[in-house]
Amino acid sequence: MTIPTEQVNAEGAVVKTVQVASNGEQIGAASIGLLTAGPLGALAAWGAIRMFAGKWTPWMLTGIIAVVPLNLFQFAVLGGITSSLNDQPPAIERTEDSSQ
Repeated sequence: MTIPTEQVNAEGAVVKTVQVASNGEQIGAASIGLLTAGPLGALAAWGAIRMFAGKWTPWMLTGIIAVVPLNLFQFAVLGGITSSLNDQPPAIERTEDSSQ
């Protein structure tokens, strides 16, 4: 794989050019990920837009594939947490004192 280079001046100085996602693109991608796939989706979307260097088409295709397993995993974890909280007895029990 060759690295893309550009000639800067007539002397022949060559500089490697790297395309990156702007801050706005990263924030937008993370926001869309949060709304569609929760907290893990925000993290995955932010990492993917950086990996794809701001290219939205491969980012969107990856997101469409990733949203289902991310949501299933998060709902399973959330269900496990709520079911474990509901199975525990109450921390404080009230008793009526009839001696008064």
